[in-house]
Amino acid sequence: CLSWIDGDAWTIFSSFVIILNIWIMIYTTINSDSGSGEQTRLLNLGFLIFYTIELVLKGVYKQQYLLFGRIYVVWPNWLDVVIVVSGVAELIVTGGGGGGATTKWLGYLRVLRLFRLARVAKIVVLLLTKDLLWARSQRFQSFIMGVIAFNCILLGLEIEFKGNPLWPILENILLVIYTFELLVRLRCDGCSFFYNKRELFWNYLDLIIVVGAILDQWIRPAALAIATSAGASSTDTLSHTGEIMRIMRLMRLIRILRLVKLIKGIKPLYTLAVGIGKSMQGMGWVMGLSTSLLYLVSLLAVKLAGGQHPLFISEHADQNGNMVTPEKFRELISCFGNLPDAIYNLFKVMNADTSGVDNLVFYEPWVKWTIMCFTIVSNWAIFSILTAVVSENMAKVTEDHEKELEAEQAEITRKEVRSKLNKMFDNLDVDQSDTLNEDEFMAVWADELTEREFQELTGWTRENASELFEALSEQEDRPLKIRSVTRAAFIEGLDMGGDHLTMRSIMRLEKRLAELDTQLRRRLGKRFEKQSSQIGLVSPSQISLRSLRSADYDCRKGFSYDSHQL
Repeated sequence: CLSWIDGDAWTIFSSFVIILNIWIMIYTTINSDSGSGEQTRLLNLGFLIFYTIELVLKGVYKQQYLLFGRIYVVWPNWLDVVIVVSGVAELIVTGGGGGGATTKWLGYLRVLRLFRLARVAKIVVLLLTKDLLWARSQRFQSFIMGVIAFNCILLGLEIEFKGNPLWPILENILLVIYTFELLVRLRCDGCSFFYNKRELFWNYLDLIIVVGAILDQWIRPAALAIATSAGASSTDTLSHTGEIMRIMRLMRLIRILRLVKLIKGIKPLYTLAVGIGKSMQGMGWVMGLSTSLLYLVSLLAVKLAGGQHPLFISEHADQNGNMVTPEKFRELISCFGNLPDAIYNLFKVMNADTSGVDNLVFYEPWVKWTIMCFTIVSNWAIFSILTAVVSENMAKVTEDHEKELEAEQAEITRKEVRSKLNKMFDNLDVDQSDTLNEDEFMAVWADELTEREFQELTGWTRENASELFEALSEQEDRPLKIRSVTRAAFIEGLDMGGDHLTMRSIMRLEKRLAELDTQLRRRLGKRFEKQSSQIGLVSPSQISLRSLRSADYDCRKGFSYDSHQL
């Protein structure tokens, strides 16, 4: 019942506790004069209780294997023992206080606190050895999106309620989570993290955000603390490194980019953003048409109804019968006085805002009809074309995005199936020979849970056991001629076992037939060639690709074959 102590969930939780403990140690060292000794003592006591409970549970679960076994397996447990024992000894010596009794042993015991920093190595080992497929699960991604959403809300609260001592603590906890998530992704993706075209922008965005936050929240305070402890005043330190510190403070603005990542995490928003981005190419031509129309009409407006000497507008009485003065007339045509003013006012008209030309419209009757025609062409027609272009691109992008998501989910499912098949092979391989004989292979159906898992992963049932072993196994080159299933055949064969006939499975089938042909020729020699020529047998290497494609065509018409059954 204590098997969860070695599970992924407890590993993640304990890793966060270790990172938080190390951060608090560094934070209290940097801010030793902040007067938070009582809070630090309580936190250290809480961490000690956690480590003690974890060690006791591991001892109950692993018993003698806790401290005895292979060195790379038990050394983290020995480290836990040293940490717990030194912490309990320090607590006994100090009497539970912040530093009442001082003995020569107390200094040595406090030096043992540095062993907590060695737990970083434990996290590194976990990242290098544990199966981290859970990092690609929807549950973990939803957790990260929730953290980013909380961080965005926190940015707004920091602006409204400045100086709250809770903000730095929350910021550092969030940075710990972001750093852990980035390390996990680097472990899962490997070098492809830096050149995967589909995720290139988002990967580098995450890297810049996390590195910038580490420089600002961890490196900069540590550098100031080291310089101050070396004897330099904070004023001298800041004066000598002022330019660097100003650049580091600017790195805090990078945190706002997490809003962009939040958009990626919400699929409808991400689809909308990608649709708008890809629609810009089609929108470019519409924008070019709008700009050309706006520029042309603005030129005509300046020549005909504005400028120094308008051709179609002259001084006359207004709609009330009053003669306008030259100054008033210049004010009326000022909306088209020059090209920039004409472009700006006509752009407002395109957006159904006629406030810039209202005075001229009521002064000169023909202008209102011209403005109406311009509004119909620029607002109704061009904007309708723009809407149609965006809608068409949005529909196409949505369809493409859904296909990408399906392909990505299929790839994730495939990797999970292969990982589970690999673990199942390890459990079945009792003699550790990296092959399965018939008895080991048939052990799949000896346990009900294993049989159910095997059927869910591959779709094969107990009735197909003998046929499946015959299809996957090969005869070993040993005196006993025992048939066995290799790891590669087990994983590859069962992974493709439930797929319909595809070109890839056809090519694999052709390769398998060619191998059988070679084995038959080698073992039967001339008898095989003589008998095959008598009955007109065609060797697998002579099977044409056209016949294979014909089989694929028949399959697409409704006949679903499995590559092994074929």
